[in-house]
Amino acid sequence: MKVTAKEITKALLAQLWAMYLERVLYAREYQRLVISKGGSVVNDHIAFRTFNTHTGEQPEGIRALRHIISCLDYFPVEKYDFKKKKLKAVHFEHPDPMLPKIFVSQLEVDQLPDWAQQVIKNAVKDTPYLLSDGSIELLATLKEKGSCLVLQAKLL
Repeated sequence: MKVTAKEITKALLAQLWAMYLERVLYAREYQRLVISKGGSVVNDHIAFRTFNTHTGEQPEGIRALRHIISCLDYFPVEKYDFKKKKLKAVHFEHPDPMLPKIFVSQLEVDQLPDWAQQVIKNAVKDTPYLLSDGSIELLATLKEKGSCLVLQAKLL
């Protein structure tokens, strides 16, 4: 089955929303209330928080997600630097304005007190890279051709 980047993006966003509803009780209640009144929930943005430090096998900070997001046709729009909070961020948009913006921030770990750096670095030092080689190849094909073959009927 051939699927487009946009189809994969929509499936991924739906899966992320379902996972969020499982974890956040008030979001589940909000959705129930909106639906009971005949409405629907539309996310205008989603956000990911990262650490700008060595994180096991995966890329650090914003880079950890940028290479995935760009394969889904998202492009960087603006960079932010919150010096007092020791955060940097990038906001990405999709050519389809109906898809949510994606904000990715990174905590600048090396700017924190030594004790905080150690706690964070110890917590993430053995983080595995969860994308298989096959998934990385599919992302590259998706970025190059705008679609890829998926062997299973279920996208996620």
